[in-house]
Amino acid sequence: MLDDLSIKIAGKGGDGVIFLGDVLAVALKRCGYQVMLVKKYGAAVRGGDAACQLRISRRPVEHEGARVDVLMAFQAETVKENLRRLKNDGWLVVDDHPESCPDISDHPGPVCRLPINRLTDQFGAKSKNIISLAFLAYVLGMDLPVIRDAVEQNLTKRGIPLSNLDVFDATLKEASADVSPAQGLVVGRTDGLDGSVLWSGNEAVVFGALVSKCRMVAGYPITPATSTLELFSHILPRLEGFSALVQPEDEMAAIGVVIGMSLTGAKAMTATSGPGFQLMGELLGYACVTETPLVLLNVQRGGPSTGLPTATEQSDLFYTIHGRTGDSRLIVLAPTTVTECFYLTVEAFNLAERFQTPVIILSDQYLGIRKESVSKPDTSSIEVTDRVVDTTTNRRFQLTDSGISPYLALGRSPRFIVTGLCHNEEGRPDATPENHQLMSMKLERKFQTLTTEIDRRQDFVEYRGDPAADFGIVSWGSSAGAVREAVDKLSDLGRPVAAAFPKVLSPLPSHLGDFLKSKKRILVVELNQQGQLAACLREQYLCPTLGLNRVGESFTPEEVMDRVKEVD
Repeated sequence: MLDDLSIKIAGKGGDGVIFLGDVLAVALKRCGYQVMLVKKYGAAVRGGDAACQLRISRRPVEHEGARVDVLMAFQAETVKENLRRLKNDGWLVVDDHPESCPDISDHPGPVCRLPINRLTDQFGAKSKNIISLAFLAYVLGMDLPVIRDAVEQNLTKRGIPLSNLDVFDATLKEASADVSPAQGLVVGRTDGLDGSVLWSGNEAVVFGALVSKCRMVAGYPITPATSTLELFSHILPRLEGFSALVQPEDEMAAIGVVIGMSLTGAKAMTATSGPGFQLMGELLGYACVTETPLVLLNVQRGGPSTGLPTATEQSDLFYTIHGRTGDSRLIVLAPTTVTECFYLTVEAFNLAERFQTPVIILSDQYLGIRKESVSKPDTSSIEVTDRVVDTTTNRRFQLTDSGISPYLALGRSPRFIVTGLCHNEEGRPDATPENHQLMSMKLERKFQTLTTEIDRRQDFVEYRGDPAADFGIVSWGSSAGAVREAVDKLSDLGRPVAAAFPKVLSPLPSHLGDFLKSKKRILVVELNQQGQLAACLREQYLCPTLGLNRVGESFTPEEVMDRVKEVD
């Protein structure tokens, strides 16, 4: 029985590559494996490159793997492009048509040639994904009833005729006559996690928001955040009580709607990506000065500007922390796994409610659309902070020692004023220097109250590796997975290192500074060219850092290990 296996499927848009990955992930999870599925799309609607990589293991999976055990590629060019990702002894699975595969005589590993094009001619071009899936399942020695059920579920969900199952069955019959299962790659059943679910990062954020009692959502579609709005559109109408999902004309209107929703006393959120996030900047500053609770999910993608809609990146940190006029600060959270996407979303709503401020969740394309096996959360043990509306005062912005004022809601409290102008305790515009100083100090006191709480919370930073090691690594967001695996491998090789993964990037906790000061060298691993978190660490803690930086695609554990050895 296999302990660990990585499979990559590569083709063009329209080949059904993503369908294959989705069905395999569901089936293998049901077989008891830990699963991670990473999808990669071209920017073209149809015809661009498409790929997915699936890793299964009987242990927790931190990264999809740098090189794969099985590569299935549909065209000669996709074989050439992806062959470097195949292990030397890995299985190459290709079509037996001469035009579909280049010369691979120099590949040292086994090759499995399948009559995919011949059966596609027989059953129709749209059946290529079903045919390919059936062949691959047979080659891998999978539990065929399980994967057939997964195919049926996927077809039913998408409203595709179940007659495709006849094609699946016919392909299996063809495979049993002409194809031999790959030796050593039998993927059978194993003892897995009971009660696990297969979620993407975006899905986990949605479920976290729903558990937090968010029922008001507004957003404008943008890759790679759109799937959050799609899922909300399916779920919110089915819930009891009042709920609303609004798609206005653009991102500026979307955050305006969210602010309006929150001002009436409702928990509200939006989801976007880099270009949309930039458009929301002005009204995000308005939410800061009006002390309006809301949650904003930014699923980062390649930039600047329109950039790379389907590529991952972690380059919005500077703008997230500093991208507003005046002295306005807010909370920035950054999950590193799909599970954390769920729990940090709950945390985001709780912090937004308690400190009456916008909270930004910084995810990214790699984390937002990848899928992982997740232990189903026990929602009965989750603490949710409810909105408390004060009806006894009209001093919405009352000066307090903590900086936190009574919360008033439009239509549910005494009359008060909400304005982006400098205002007094009742919200009335007051441009005197004395009042501006008082209100600016109030906002700063609130942030200091927040900082004190963050400093007490050890769970906002994950520490890993040998605490006594003199070499430290810091990483955030989706890059943390490659670093976690690298830390474990370096330890096995006799080079212990310590790592820190902050889940809150603003304000940074003081105990992270203690970690940094205990190391002789600090390597910061992040998917941006400037070293944005590294700059924040140097500014906050006055510590020198080294960097591992690039854009466009995620890191591998081997790249992290090589960089450690280079600078050690």
